[in-house]
Amino acid sequence: MIPPQQTSGSNSAIDDLLQEIRARLRHSTNRRVHARHANVLSILRSAHPMALQPSAIYKLLLDRGTPLGMSALHRGLGLLEEAGLAECDRVRVKGPRARRFYRLAASEPSALPRVDPAGPNT
Repeated sequence: MIPPQQTSGSNSAIDDLLQEIRARLRHSTNRRVHARHANVLSILRSAHPMALQPSAIYKLLLDRGTPLGMSALHRGLGLLEEAGLAECDRVRVKGPRARRFYRLAASEPSALPRVDPAGPNT
C-alpha cells in the first residue's frame, strides 16, 4: 500500500475532492463516498457552465478510462446533489418526458455567475 504522502498528483486531487464531498454532506448521512463521485464532480467542474445529461457524463467517464454503470452514475449524481455540489434541471426536450441536466450548484465555490442563455429581456 502506498503511504498518503507518496500518492501521485491525480490521486491527491481525487483525495481533495473526496474530502470536499464528505465535508458538504450532512453528518447524519450514512452514504459512502468513493472515487467515482470525485470523478463525476471533476467532470461537472470541467464542463462548467454547461449542464450535462447523465449519458454525456457517462461517455466522458469512459473517455477518461473510468467505467461506471448508469445506475451507479445516477446514485453518484444524487449524492452530489444531496451534498449541494450539483443541481439538477428537468427540461422537456421532445415528447412527454422531461430530461435531466446536471451542473455545478450556484453555491459551489468554482461556479461562475449564471448567464441567462436567452439573453436579457427586451
